[in-house]
This record gives sequence, C-alpha cells and structure tokens, in this order.
Amino acid sequence: MSCLKLCPYNAMYVDVDDYVKIDYSKCRLCSVCFFVCPYGAIVCQWVPIPSSSQSGLDIHHSKFA
Repeated sequence: MSCLKLCPYNAMYVDVDDYVKIDYSKCRLCSVCFFVCPYGAIVCQWVPIPSSSQSGLDIHHSKFA
C-alpha cells in the first residue's frame, strides 16, 4: 500500500477490517496519497472556505469491499 508508505505525515493507517483510512488529525492535505493510490480511492477537490474568497483542498477516501 504505497499511500501508507509515502504519506509524509503518517496520516494513513489500516483499520481492523483491513481498510486503509486517513487520520484527519494528522493529514496536512499534501495530496501525496491521491497521486500514489493504485485504486483511485482517494478524491481531492477544491472547496470554498466559508467567509473567504480563497479555496482549500479537501481529501476524501472511499471504502472498497
């Protein structure tokens, strides 16, 4: 699982059901996991930041059965 090995913030982990998850308290939105995930399970999207004219990056992962 390349995302686990390459995350510079150690924000990726395997849960009790053997799914790779993101620990959002450690994630710094660098998007390395997005680029290295061989399954396309991680989605990055720009979202507006409330009360700001700037945008930010939001990273999500999906569960594969």
